[in-house]
Amino acid sequence: MLSVSFLDSILGAAFGAAVLIAIIGVYWLVRRAEGMGQGDVKMLAMIGAVLGWRAIPAVLLLASISGALVGVPLALRSGRGMQLPLPFGVFLGIAFLAVLFFGPTLSAWYLSLMLR
Repeated sequence: MLSVSFLDSILGAAFGAAVLIAIIGVYWLVRRAEGMGQGDVKMLAMIGAVLGWRAIPAVLLLASISGALVGVPLALRSGRGMQLPLPFGVFLGIAFLAVLFFGPTLSAWYLSLMLR
């Protein structure tokens, strides 16, 4: 059973939303275009509420890596490059499940790579 305190859930929801709102804001300042929808913000807030604030970096890292592994080849094949829209929520969901079921194992593996 997943054990996350009420405070960790509140902080997780706030941290998850704040991180993506900041990313959306920076993207808007740089590109003057919308790069991500508010559904992603709500989804990461929900993920933070379920997993706690400490899981947000791992979820974002895994979602970004998996999104890039799928998105870069798709963008190259489509000929549209960076203009190809790719829903990020799918990758947030996959990362959520990975951290939910394999979080401690993933953390131990990652730390073993970093501490070599």
